[in-house]
Amino acid sequence: MADDEDHTVCTPKVFIGTEELASTTPLGDVLYSADSTPKLISISPRFGSVLGGTTVTLTGENLLSGATTVLFDNRECSITSQTATEIVCTSDDKPYIPDTPVTHIEIEGLGLVATQGLVFRYVSLWSDTETWGGDIPPMEGESIHVPAG
Repeated sequence: MADDEDHTVCTPKVFIGTEELASTTPLGDVLYSADSTPKLISISPRFGSVLGGTTVTLTGENLLSGATTVLFDNRECSITSQTATEIVCTSDDKPYIPDTPVTHIEIEGLGLVATQGLVFRYVSLWSDTETWGGDIPPMEGESIHVPAG
């Protein structure tokens, strides 16, 4: 499908690994329509505390259909409201695990939302006492040392 096309028709095929399987039941054509595909346009804010509790707004197209699941790094973001163009959710906490951030949104009846590479990143906020081992964060004018790594 070319970038300027808004729909295309294709016939599905079934594979196991790289081997195509012959189907005893004919597979019907599938119509892909950009107008019907749920798509993420923005995430705000893009960063939130590893302690959770960040209210995140996901803006997009065709986001309202059935039950929706939002996961950031395999951690559920609890949905508080949803329309066809916006999902608002509250992030869960995330223990430190070195990994690549992933945004996963699934809408029942429509499937996965095209996230277009947009991600929510969990961070240790400077202002959180947990970032400083339970101590008070450094105050204005104080010096700190951040070791390598």
